[in-house]
Amino acid sequence: MVQLSEVHSLGFLLGDGEMAARTRDYDWASTPLGPPETWPQSLRSATGICLHSSFPTAIYWGDEFRLLYNDAWAPIPADRHPWALGRPAHEVWADIWDIIGPQLRGVVESGQGLSEFDRMLPMERNGRARETYWNYSLTPILGEDGRVAGVFNQGHEVTQRVLAERRQAFLLALSDALRPLGDPNEIIVRAQQMLGEHLRAHRVGYGEVDATERFFTTENNWTDGTIPSRHGTHDLAGFGEEVHGRLKRGEPLVIDDVETDPRTCSPAYLAAFAAIDTKAAITASLVRDGRMVAALYVHSREPRSWTASDVAVVGDVAERTWSAVERAQAQAQTAAARSRLQAVYDAVPVAIVIADAPSGRIVGGNAQVERVFGHPVLPSPDVEAYRQWIGFDATGRQIAPEEFPLARALRGEEERPEIETLYERGDGRKVWLRLIGSAVKDERGQIQGAVVAALDIDRHKRAEAALRDLNDVLEHKVAEIAAERDRVWSNSRDLLTIADAEGVFRAVSPSWQAILGHAPEEVIGRNFLEFVVPDDVSLSRSSHDQAAVRDLRNFENRFMHKHGGYRWISWHTAVEGGLVYGYGRDVTEEKQRRAELEQAQEALRQSQKLEAMGQLTGGVAHDFNNLLSPIIGGLDLLQRKQLGDERAQRTVAGALASAERAKVLVQRLLAFARRQPLQPSAVDIGRIVEGMASLLASTLGPRIRLVLEIEAGLPAARADANQIDMALLNLAVNARDAMPDGGALTIAVDVETIAPGAAERLAAGSYIRLRVSDTGCGMDARTLARCVEPFFSTKGIGQGTGLGLSMVHGLAAQLGGGLAIDSKVGVGTTITLWLPTSAAAAEEEEADEALPAGAAAGVALVVDDEDLVRASTAGMLEDLGYEVIEANSSEEALRILEGSAIDLLVTDHLMPHMTGSELARTARQRWPELRLLIVSGYAEVEEIAPDLPRLTKPFRLSDLAGALAANS
Repeated sequence: MVQLSEVHSLGFLLGDGEMAARTRDYDWASTPLGPPETWPQSLRSATGICLHSSFPTAIYWGDEFRLLYNDAWAPIPADRHPWALGRPAHEVWADIWDIIGPQLRGVVESGQGLSEFDRMLPMERNGRARETYWNYSLTPILGEDGRVAGVFNQGHEVTQRVLAERRQAFLLALSDALRPLGDPNEIIVRAQQMLGEHLRAHRVGYGEVDATERFFTTENNWTDGTIPSRHGTHDLAGFGEEVHGRLKRGEPLVIDDVETDPRTCSPAYLAAFAAIDTKAAITASLVRDGRMVAALYVHSREPRSWTASDVAVVGDVAERTWSAVERAQAQAQTAAARSRLQAVYDAVPVAIVIADAPSGRIVGGNAQVERVFGHPVLPSPDVEAYRQWIGFDATGRQIAPEEFPLARALRGEEERPEIETLYERGDGRKVWLRLIGSAVKDERGQIQGAVVAALDIDRHKRAEAALRDLNDVLEHKVAEIAAERDRVWSNSRDLLTIADAEGVFRAVSPSWQAILGHAPEEVIGRNFLEFVVPDDVSLSRSSHDQAAVRDLRNFENRFMHKHGGYRWISWHTAVEGGLVYGYGRDVTEEKQRRAELEQAQEALRQSQKLEAMGQLTGGVAHDFNNLLSPIIGGLDLLQRKQLGDERAQRTVAGALASAERAKVLVQRLLAFARRQPLQPSAVDIGRIVEGMASLLASTLGPRIRLVLEIEAGLPAARADANQIDMALLNLAVNARDAMPDGGALTIAVDVETIAPGAAERLAAGSYIRLRVSDTGCGMDARTLARCVEPFFSTKGIGQGTGLGLSMVHGLAAQLGGGLAIDSKVGVGTTITLWLPTSAAAAEEEEADEALPAGAAAGVALVVDDEDLVRASTAGMLEDLGYEVIEANSSEEALRILEGSAIDLLVTDHLMPHMTGSELARTARQRWPELRLLIVSGYAEVEEIAPDLPRLTKPFRLSDLAGALAANS
């Protein structure tokens, strides 16, 4: 230790710095250098210079290169300071001695100094070897004997600069590599490869993060070949809460060793890293609008001390990859927009040519160019090359390239340069063209290019007034095309909006006028709720509040149209910078089609349901008719022959009345099933209504007022008068039961003409419209939906069959008309019946004919597979004076006809093997004089020839006699 008493001889050690004090206090006597007072003057001088220098300086002295250094040099050995003072250089710099040892010896042996710039020295720091870079010099110090006794060292660390320059060079190379790539996947693959090779990593992967910020998906990874790819979807939560949280905040994740890092060293997290064969990693996450959207990771299968430069370059690559992918996607969208723009170009009835700025290179034109100019677009590389487009002014002088409107628009000298030129077409003809140019500018007003529109005015040169109008249209179209190129959204067919957090529109697309009738200037500055249908305001307000903090998808509401009505809009939104960006698609027609489809499906279900019920009720009615035929026939016989006493006759009359009511019930079933035997003719509906007025009034009772509204001069309707009577009576009874406290029943008859497509279930044509309206209790929606179903009734037990409306519905359909029911609870019900008009005049009513007296009328053959029905029919024929032969099948009847003289054939229609109609046709062909009558309980009208007389079961003797008399 140097004593203060010796200061006069050791002035070179004086100084206020740390190292001056440490040098004075060091036990140099224990080293080969010996006590400072014994040091040679060369060492004393060098030490004085070192300690008093502000530049990092060190001295390596003697054979062992013992180390002395100043305060500025002290940070260089890092954690080896101050231990390094007085130590041999090979101990201090054991980690880099293979580099600096030969350099120090070389200076001593050669006597020549050495300078190094940006020298990489792999120094050990914090227990790990790290890549460091230095600028330093080694200068020989001559001893008193003239030989090199030591080395004077000055230098400083340049690691940050070198790594920054290297990082910058890498990033420039990365940008150059990514710039020409247009496919997002190719961009990701290339970025991964370059980053992996730059950092000498084992695996690199880039991918997107789902909306929950938990699942990370990569389509592919880059690896150096020593480690497997780990593409696919990974659960970020599996790597630890702290790791996951850091990534979600957008903070870089740096792990030198997963086994020692406190964030990852738990067994569960180590297992997750072991599964992907990773011991060290850097991960840079990308956060957009407060949400992690993507990440880039670099994996090492061995522990690694990552530098700040490594971390920075990973973050830079992540950002540049994201930007390049977005650029590629934007370019794809731009290409699509360009395609749409080209379609607009081709549709405009003028030629349009486009040029880039500032060169004036012509980049394309629309399909009209060849028609107008007579040649395809000439790809002129610059304005000077416009000489290829040959045009002359009115004096015959050729137009110079710089005079063309396209060149003038590129210079920005005029708002809308224009010229009329006698152009030399590709086919040699010269035609007058008007060329109008326009500059295409960005939002800052900078010229990005220009367009020129060319109009053939050869035939209209003198029509200046018409030409001015055409110029206005052309200017408008050119402006539209220029705007289309600048802002793709102007072409959108959907609503595009920008609104603030309060819902006030900052900007809207022109499509507002097409969809909702509002010009953009009528919308901007107003709150969106002013345009929303009032019933949707509350839900729309809450949805906008949500849209101000997160994206909305498929939210639907109704916007009022300026000229009345409303449109359904489906919204998608995104929020950024306190503004809500909205995209709205008009789904009105979609919703209407969906509603119409549901209505059509419901109508089909109802039609199928009614058809199935019709088939069922028709079959039941047929069987009832067969059962009723012998009953009514037998009771009619008992009544006519007056068998039994007065009491027995009353019983017979009561039974016959019940059977007749059953017959009416069966007719209603057949009406619903559309299988009732109709006898349509030209009928005066007004006369029928008037004729039934008295009956209807008595049926309704005194508390219900009957009102008739019958249009004068009505044409006849094609209908069955008896069935119309029954339908009117049914409707009147239903109306009466709906008005227990009294009211009014209005029956109106008029003519209505149905236009094609005007009515869903009515063919176009002229119809008699019969409306029956009451002021009763009305029907709710459920009752209205089922009111025409057979046996459905809201009346009490025993108060109705539930077949009245079913019969009217079936009758309308069977006559080729229609039925509509409109009812409101507490208001009343209106039933409208449409009947096709008849070209013939209405038939006059005929008086009933008396029952023909019995007489020997000849031999009758009765054919029916039902024994009781056949016996009943045979008994009636015998009462009418016929000799009767019976057969139970068509085949048996033909055998009887072969061997007997038959005058009359009465046959059932629906029988096994051969129907009655087939039997009748066969008999008529072989015995033309044979009289025929078809009877059936199932009225298969379409299968019975119209010229064959027919009678419907059940029937009485008078019905049979009338049918035979009409056929005589």
